Amino acid sequence: IFPFVVAAPHYFTRTIQLGGLMQTASAFGQVQEALSWFVNAYVDLAEWRATVDRLTSFYNDTERARLAAQDGAGIQVTNIAQPNFAVERLSVALPNGRPLIAPTDVTLAPRSSMLMTGPSGSGKSTLFRAFAGIWPFGSGTVQWPAAARVLFLPQKPYLGVGKLRDQLTYPAQGDSVLDGVLNQALLDCGLPQLAHRLDEEQNWAQVLSGGEQQRVAFARALLYQPQWLFMDEATASLDDASETRLYNLLHERLPDTCIVSTGHHANLAQFHAQRLRLEHDAAGLGHLIPEQLSERVRSSIVSRKR
Repeated sequence: IFPFVVAAPHYFTRTIQLGGLMQTASAFGQVQEALSWFVNAYVDLAEWRATVDRLTSFYNDTERARLAAQDGAGIQVTNIAQPNFAVERLSVALPNGRPLIAPTDVTLAPRSSMLMTGPSGSGKSTLFRAFAGIWPFGSGTVQWPAAARVLFLPQKPYLGVGKLRDQLTYPAQGDSVLDGVLNQALLDCGLPQLAHRLDEEQNWAQVLSGGEQQRVAFARALLYQPQWLFMDEATASLDDASETRLYNLLHERLPDTCIVSTGHHANLAQFHAQRLRLEHDAAGLGHLIPEQLSERVRSSIVSRKR
């Protein structure tokens, strides 16, 4: 309407012809459409900018981690000919250099068990990343036994798009384990309803609930049979009864495995012989305090929390 309102007086005074009036309206429409592109594309541009910012931040952080590892100034992870897992003078920091956990020494023997406790956000998961060699920020040494068979189970297990059998046997190939063994692992971990879906391809992270995903992670541990099993709140989505059943299953099926757990459930104490408490001082620096958990202490912790 606007171009006709502007050009109408010229048309009625016969300054321009009808064709000129229509050309004016058409030209206005083309200019309006061209300028409206920025308005219509604003959402896409904002999403693109956010994606670029995330990718740039990710690249910068990975590059910073790579340089820290190359300089030898960060946390060093080595494999040595010894039976124990050990950390020496290990301190953990944030990427900006702020100290997170004070230097500490920890030694774990094969077939031992340890529960790491501490407030949410205190740095337990970050410490596990340092153990795994994917968090170089800090100092000290992480020493793994040579040819150690290690498995880390995070709170939200990695589940990709593909067949269910591949999710169960990760990091091994899905066809490396017999169907009967896979079905038994599902049954043992409380997932009998998935036994007939081994070759079904899905985005399992979206198909399965949080509790089902954590049960799949336990089945993965049973099948992989690691020598060292680190579980970061791996039962956070499960009730106490299911948690008890799965931990008993681990101790029964993996008697030679060293199990290290983090979590907030008091029920976990009864399954570990040692505890590593992460406490913070007034400056916010975390300190790891080891202690032995006798059968009496473990029982009292569980009963007191209940």
